[in-house]
Amino acid sequence: MLDSFFKRLAILIITGFTYFNAVCQTYYFDNYGVAEGLYQSKVYDILQDNEHYIWLGTLGGVSKFNGREFTNYTSQNDLAENGVKVIFKDSRGIIWLGHLGGGISRIINKKAEVYLQSGVFIKNDITGIVEDKLHRIWIGTFGSGAFCIFNPEDKPKNMQYEQFKGNKLSDRIFNITVGKDNSLYFITDPDIRKYNYKLNTFETFQPEGLTSYFTKTCMFEDHTQNLWFGTYHGGLYELDSKSGTDLLQTGSLL
Repeated sequence: MLDSFFKRLAILIITGFTYFNAVCQTYYFDNYGVAEGLYQSKVYDILQDNEHYIWLGTLGGVSKFNGREFTNYTSQNDLAENGVKVIFKDSRGIIWLGHLGGGISRIINKKAEVYLQSGVFIKNDITGIVEDKLHRIWIGTFGSGAFCIFNPEDKPKNMQYEQFKGNKLSDRIFNITVGKDNSLYFITDPDIRKYNYKLNTFETFQPEGLTSYFTKTCMFEDHTQNLWFGTYHGGLYELDSKSGTDLLQTGSLL
């Protein structure tokens, strides 16, 4: 009887220490800046490639991190001018870099190259790069609408594209999101537009319960296919994929 009591007491003590350690667990962070080799301290975007390298878009260009040291690429290393705001890797393994001021670069066959120089064709910041189900590359900009590149694996001089702006879509694209069903959403200054593949047009996407007053700035689909919407001063919205109605609005909590 006494042995049983001490066994239970030992279990309670061990459980208590385990809980205490879990609650009091300390997290350690490594800080990387210019002194550690990062090209510039302002980081806009981060991507990990298939070889586990970390790519960081900075105000000065892009930095590649192997876990120990940085390799930096700038306009002096075959990139377009200005900082890198967006990084995207497509299904071919090409890493696309969207620049401030409208430039586009890419890392193809492990070599950097200018795809489109800043300010020559697009004079506004690149805000989003995605790949659709037809393996075309879409470029979103803040002022020049969106561009669909039909032959992204080809040489820059052979680029074939279509531009959508103004009444076709919008001049200002905040972000682009690809859904798990390959739906293509463009978050624009007036509203969210969903791309119609058959008609090559854009339709307004405004689910019931989603704010129409506050500007939507970003969109995300989680593993349950619920849609999340970030807004400017309007909080966060979640759309239930099963009921199709607004589940959560946390503006009063933020």
